[in-house]
Amino acid sequence: MYSTAPSQITAFTVTGVNVVITGTVLPTATSVKLAHKDCTVVTNTATEITCTLSELPAGGNWFPKVRDEFGLVPVEATVLAFNVPMTFTGVTPSTWNSAGGEILTLTGTNFPSTIEDGNTISIVLGAAGTKCNVLTTTPTEITCITEALITAGTVRRNLQDVWAIDVTVNEEETAAIDGLVEMRPVIVESITPASASPILLETLVIQFNNAYPSASMDADTFTVNLIPRDADLTRPNGEDKRGLNVVEVSSADKTITVKYGGAYSGIYDLEVHSLANGNIDTSTVSFEAIAQYSSFSPTSGSIYGGTLLTITGNHFSKDDIQKNAVKVGYEYQSGIDHYCYLISTSDTEIKCRIATDLNRVPENQEVIVFLGTSEEA
Repeated sequence: MYSTAPSQITAFTVTGVNVVITGTVLPTATSVKLAHKDCTVVTNTATEITCTLSELPAGGNWFPKVRDEFGLVPVEATVLAFNVPMTFTGVTPSTWNSAGGEILTLTGTNFPSTIEDGNTISIVLGAAGTKCNVLTTTPTEITCITEALITAGTVRRNLQDVWAIDVTVNEEETAAIDGLVEMRPVIVESITPASASPILLETLVIQFNNAYPSASMDADTFTVNLIPRDADLTRPNGEDKRGLNVVEVSSADKTITVKYGGAYSGIYDLEVHSLANGNIDTSTVSFEAIAQYSSFSPTSGSIYGGTLLTITGNHFSKDDIQKNAVKVGYEYQSGIDHYCYLISTSDTEIKCRIATDLNRVPENQEVIVFLGTSEEA
């Protein structure tokens, strides 16, 4: 900046994309800008600079910025800013998902063509200050994605209310419109089954409530994740979300079917996002990765083996007996694997026969059920 600068801008005019800057002892400009837009210099004298903008700036109050090799040329304090008025004409959709995650399209004039050149846009919904985070912008259209709607009181289903939508550009120019919005809670009512083995593949069905707009559901794009409640369940790479592949959508039943590929044992929250309808409220459901056995019988048998053992529990392999290794009296250091040879397996029961080729002494032996080769039930 100039400390005692002889150069000074005393006036300027903007006609379309043409800018005329007048002043005293104006330097040879290295750059000229109006707002965040470059202005290509056409003529440059000690009393006048003319330049052409590539496009008009977005809404706001602007002064020209003329720079030379020493810095910015000051603007006389009495010079009035060039005002670009911004208008806001509408928003779609007008019915919003209370859980957020919905893409709104705002229409108007003199919005920024980009936010990558220094323009800023703030969009606030309602008196409580719900944010809508900008995704894209053109001079006539802004798209943003809503956060969960903040309300002053309890939200009832299908509550209609008038919400002010405020758009602020470059912290100066603000436009607002009132819209009739309907708090449309779309909810996941259930996930079936609500638990599964940590290592076995499973098909899960997610049921939406009746409020879910199913008209275009078959053409929608869904994203489904499991979020661990315990930080210890975060993957070694730091990723805490486990994606579930969506394999089927039913608009008639208002369900989506996903493939679960396993997770660390523990409790997970569900995250569901619809491209058309935003975030789905999943606060009433959870999912547990768990496999455990509760009992076995008989509790005694021959020391020479041959006993038929029945093990009960949940989330054993339904069809692949190799996924449910069972050992009785397992002694790692002895080098002997005391397998109980599997006969049948289901989700809740394993039948196996204790080996007959191992001579055991009369004593209590531990029964261990393995899920695959990595985790004990």
